[in-house]
Amino acid sequence: MASSILLTAILAVGLGYIFANTWDVRPSDNFGLLIKLFLMFAFRINLFLNILNTIYLYVHEFEMMALETEKLRQISTQAQLQAIRNQINPHFLFNNLSVLSSLISTDTTSSIQFVKQFSNVYRYVLKHHDKELITIAEELDFTKSYLFLLQKRFYEGIVVDIKVEEQYLNWQIVPMALQMLLENTIKHNIATSASPLKITLYTEHPYLVLSNNLQPKLVNTTESTNKGLSNIIQRYQFLSPLKVEVIKTTHEFTVKIPIIKLSSEDLL
Repeated sequence: MASSILLTAILAVGLGYIFANTWDVRPSDNFGLLIKLFLMFAFRINLFLNILNTIYLYVHEFEMMALETEKLRQISTQAQLQAIRNQINPHFLFNNLSVLSSLISTDTTSSIQFVKQFSNVYRYVLKHHDKELITIAEELDFTKSYLFLLQKRFYEGIVVDIKVEEQYLNWQIVPMALQMLLENTIKHNIATSASPLKITLYTEHPYLVLSNNLQPKLVNTTESTNKGLSNIIQRYQFLSPLKVEVIKTTHEFTVKIPIIKLSSEDLL
């Protein structure tokens, strides 16, 4: 702005001198008044151009915000569809119905529990798939139902340790993020009673952390869920200044999801 004013003043004075020399205006003919008129005229043009530039910048920023909002909506929709697909894809149904079939013939009590947890999973997906954020407490209830199904399928092949501190239960995360991460973990690692897959879920301010021992399958014949993790990362780009952290070592794979504490005004 200062440089623009200085440049305008220099140009105005220069044009004033050119005009004075061209029309042979002498100091006695109010040369000073002529320069003032040129300055006033130049500054008004400068002000007008600055206003136009400011309007352009505001319109451009508004358009960028609109594009980001639309991108977030598309990412959210993709994540919702991905979460639903993960739950109702044929492999998921086939595996769980196979487990249920074996339980019915061997353990009636467990089969009833299995049906209950199975319905909880679908109820959660249908109820919360269109939300941007969900409390950790609600997500954990859903995750425990999902883990119940996995543990009935893998038995001692999966060992889960949940250490989420109570003070964070009302904080928010992206819905079904844990399910996507657990699905990713199961699909890419060996989970047997001889080599159990050990999963730990805990809070490490300001993150909710899911970590597992790394024991990759030699041949991975299942569909990759990298898109699920990618959707989580992209959604957090709009929801939090913190980024999703993915850490892989020779023995461990860890994903840190930012947790968000909403104020009372945000909840209204």
